[in-house]
Amino acid sequence: ELTIEWLKVPTDSPLAGKTIQENRVRKLTGATIIALFGPTKRVLNPAPDTLITAGDTVVVVGELSQIEQFKARFGLR
Repeated sequence: ELTIEWLKVPTDSPLAGKTIQENRVRKLTGATIIALFGPTKRVLNPAPDTLITAGDTVVVVGELSQIEQFKARFGLR
């Protein structure tokens, strides 16, 4: 079943300070980041070189198991 979740990136997350490509999100979890929101940015369908910053909200899509793996790997709740 397809699931979409909005998740805030904490300071201690491995996502913070790296691009989507550097984090290898899809390769490691199967989930896909479809949007990224921060205090000064709104990015729909972000490119692989989009930087993720602590405090950003990522919108992730995938099967429930992929979303759970994404949250566990990158320290999100």
